[in-house]
Amino acid sequence: MAHLGRPKKILFSVLLLVLTLLLLEIMLRLGGVLYFHFQYPSKPAKTGPNSFNILCLGDSFTQGFGAPQGKSYPEQLQDLMKGQTHKNVITYKEFRINSSTVLKNLEKDIDTYHPDLIIIMTGCNDQWNMENASDSAFGEDDFLGKIDIALSGSRVYKFIKISYSNLRALALKTDPKFTSGENAAKGLIRFNTREAEEHFNSGQIYFQSGDTQSALDEYNVAEKLEPQNPWVHWRKACIYLYVLHDATLGEREIKLTLWHGDSSVIEYALMLLAQLYGSDQKKIQAWIKEAEGVIDARYSNKDKIKAKKILKRLSLLRDDQETLEKVVAYNLKEIIKTIKRKNIKVILMSYPYGVASRVRSVVERAGMSSGTLVIDNHQTFKDKLKTLKQEDLFAADGHCNANGYKLIAENLQQALTQERMLDDVGNG
Repeated sequence: MAHLGRPKKILFSVLLLVLTLLLLEIMLRLGGVLYFHFQYPSKPAKTGPNSFNILCLGDSFTQGFGAPQGKSYPEQLQDLMKGQTHKNVITYKEFRINSSTVLKNLEKDIDTYHPDLIIIMTGCNDQWNMENASDSAFGEDDFLGKIDIALSGSRVYKFIKISYSNLRALALKTDPKFTSGENAAKGLIRFNTREAEEHFNSGQIYFQSGDTQSALDEYNVAEKLEPQNPWVHWRKACIYLYVLHDATLGEREIKLTLWHGDSSVIEYALMLLAQLYGSDQKKIQAWIKEAEGVIDARYSNKDKIKAKKILKRLSLLRDDQETLEKVVAYNLKEIIKTIKRKNIKVILMSYPYGVASRVRSVVERAGMSSGTLVIDNHQTFKDKLKTLKQEDLFAADGHCNANGYKLIAENLQQALTQERMLDDVGNG
């Protein structure tokens, strides 16, 4: 390059960089495709004219949290449909944290699963999780935020962000200040000691199995080992609020989560407020004001801006039913439009009674305006709970248990049969 002038050298270097980034992007995308192809070989393609693929999209209630493996409603629906039709019914599920994420991944999910029917149950997490939400619903973002959103689809950009975070965390972990100073409260690394992590994981196992006291004992040990770990306090808050119904201890643990955490815990702390305060806006506003004080006192300057932005947006959804409904309604409208444009059948579902009541009306209106079938799990569970106990249908953490998911699956089976959505249902 000695014979090149300075402008040409700069141009050559820029073109080389662009080409390198382009090749890296292609390699990362290809690597991802190959990884998922071999890691999840059961992901479907059409198996023949007699197959009927059902894709269930939603959050933890679709994934089956609270029930043993294999007992989610999509899996139980597949079992219930055996012998009900000549078609080979196969159900698939994808975990999508909120309605915005369902919409963002919809085209890809359709291309992956080739569904004949898509079942949607979403909106529960929109009031506390804003991942992939359209920025126009909340107001203008700053310039860097817009750049981050614009580049979020690039594999190279994600690779650089993840690498930077890992290197930063590694550097902090080797710094003696990390385990004894302010950095330990930032949640940059989930655990500082293997022993604390093992006790926390044991607590998770006990919690999922319904052994609340053993779970709490394990979390308490983890807290003694790492008293500033926000996630230990958050999990203890879940037990106190969802299982033991102790508002005093639950509120204390939420505050400790916030005090020892960083911007990453804001969404999770606010989620628990729905259990603690319900629709009491005065208490929620008081908590938000207190949270702002903690952020000012405890968080680093850079993280302080991010934390306040998250808190502002999430509090907007909590305070303003109209805004929450607008976000979910927009996403459902676009989801249904995309599905029907591809000539795929679609069903919407409300959550079980006591879960996400605030978005039930949004789901019903979306179904009515688009002519889409809506399964009313809310009313079904409400009727059942007149004669059954809460623990008959729900796990300790508030999700459905196997019986609860079976009830959802039975609702779907009945709808599929009555609406003849598989064409020959009932003739088998």
